Amino acid sequence: MGTELVEGLSSLRINKKPLMKRTTLLIAFFALVLLGGTIVKASGILKTQLMVTVRNDLGNIEQGAEVTLYGSIDDYNNEKNAIGPNKTNAKGKVRFIDLEQKAYYIVAKKGDKDNFLAGEKTDVLKSGRINQVTVIIQ
Repeated sequence: MGTELVEGLSSLRINKKPLMKRTTLLIAFFALVLLGGTIVKASGILKTQLMVTVRNDLGNIEQGAEVTLYGSIDDYNNEKNAIGPNKTNAKGKVRFIDLEQKAYYIVAKKGDKDNFLAGEKTDVLKSGRINQVTVIIQ
């Protein structure tokens, strides 16, 4: 009886091909997902953006504030070559799309409030990302 059991088990064949095929497909899928994100960034599909949030001196969001960007200190001082103005939405945010990878000067105004002397220059924007900054108007 013990011999028959061993002979029966030895005649059993485990088909490893479907398991290997599934493993290979899973590895290929994850590689595609990981590389796909890199390819999207490298191909420039996601443009360099800046999301500006405008708040007042109490920290409350400011809907309807006008936000203007300038690409250089000279443009900022002379108010020329402006990007915008764009108005903030109900969440106090405004987005600028397709920007260069550099620092920008921000002017935010609403009524008699503005951000003069309260954070006017961004850091150099990171390419292919949505960069974020908060500006206080007072």
